[in-house]
Amino acid sequence: MKKLTAMVLALCLLLAAVPALGEDFSGTWYMVLADVTAGHFELNADGTATAEMPGQEETFTGSWTADDASVTITIDGSPLTFAWDGEKLFSDKLPIPVVREAGRVPMDLIQKYMGGEEYELPEGMDEAELLSIMVNFAAETQALSGSVGSDETPAEPAAEPASEPAAEPAAEPAGEAKLDVVGEKFFVAESYNGFRAYYTVKLQNNTSAPVYLKGCNLIVTDAEGNTVAEEKYFASTGSKYVEPGEVTIACTNTDVPENAEYTYAANLEFDSDPYSIDVNLEAADPVYVPEHDYESSCMKATVANGTDAPMSRIHVAYALEDAEGNIYLVKDESIYNHELGANSSITLVTSVDDRVEKYCEANGIALTQVEAFAWAENK
Repeated sequence: MKKLTAMVLALCLLLAAVPALGEDFSGTWYMVLADVTAGHFELNADGTATAEMPGQEETFTGSWTADDASVTITIDGSPLTFAWDGEKLFSDKLPIPVVREAGRVPMDLIQKYMGGEEYELPEGMDEAELLSIMVNFAAETQALSGSVGSDETPAEPAAEPASEPAAEPAAEPAGEAKLDVVGEKFFVAESYNGFRAYYTVKLQNNTSAPVYLKGCNLIVTDAEGNTVAEEKYFASTGSKYVEPGEVTIACTNTDVPENAEYTYAANLEFDSDPYSIDVNLEAADPVYVPEHDYESSCMKATVANGTDAPMSRIHVAYALEDAEGNIYLVKDESIYNHELGANSSITLVTSVDDRVEKYCEANGIALTQVEAFAWAENK
C-alpha cells in the first residue's frame, strides 16, 4: 500500500510540472458571416498554416502559435492575432468570426450567382433560402465594413454575434422598408396623340439594410379632385436593389386628357425581401448629345467590368437633368442577352424623348447634364 501511495504522489508531482495543454487549435477554421464561408485557415499540428480565400487560386502559407487565450496566424510574413472566447476566434483586423464549422453557403457559390454563372445549390436549400442568406450577408458585410482596420478593442463587440445590428433591419416586415425621396419632378408635355404626365424621382437608402424598390402607383387628379389618369408600373428605373447609402432613379408616365393644372400622388412601394441582388458598376463619362447633323439626341455612358470573369445582364439608367439637378427624363439600356468580357468596357447609348426636349425648350429649361447608374442584375 505504501508503494502504491508513493507512485500516486510521484505521478501527481509529475503532472503538476507539465503545463496544461488547454484548447487544441489545430485543424480547419472557417471565416463565417451570416452562414457564408468567406475563406478558411488550416492550422497544422507541426505549427505550419495555410489560408485559402474566395477568388484566389493561390494557397497562402505561413505558421501559427497559440496559448489558452489567443492564436496568432502568420501568413506571408504578416501576423494576425485572434482572441479566443471559448467558441470562436476574432480580431479587430478581421471582424468576421472564425469558427470550427463551415457556413451553409460557400463564397464561390455567391460569386457564381452574382456573375451569372451556373451553380449548384447546397443540399436541402432552395433559391429563396439562398437569396435570404445573400441579403443578410450583404447587410452584415456593410455593417462590418467600417470596423476593418479599427484600433478599437475587439473583445466586447465580437463577444456578441457581429451580425445582429445589421440583421434586424433585413428581417423587418416588407412594409417597413423605405427609400427617401431626394428629388422628384412632375410635368405635362404634349405627346404624339394628346398629352402625357411625367413623374421622375431620385431615391436614397438611408436605412441600415438593403431595400428593394417594388413598384409605384401614380394617380393624377384634376382641379376638382377627380382622378383623370393612373399608372401602376414604372417606365424606367435604375437598380431596384438599393444598398444602404446608395441612390437610384425611376420614372413613370401616363396619358392625360388635356394640358391642364394637375395634382398627383406617387405611392412608392418598397420591400426588404429583394427579387434580385444587383452589383453596382461604374458608369463613366455620362453625356447628353443634343440633336445634330440629322442625328437624334442621345445619352451615353461607358460601363466597365473590372473583374477577371465575364458579366451578364448589364444595365445602365440615365437621368437627363437641368443645371439644378431636376430630372426630366429617365431612360435605361441593357446588354441583357450578352456578356461584358472580363476587364473590358462598353459604351451604351439611348435615345432621348423629343417630346420632353420640346417641353423643356418651350419652358426655357436647359437640359445640361446626365447622371448614369450602372449595375449587373442577378436574379
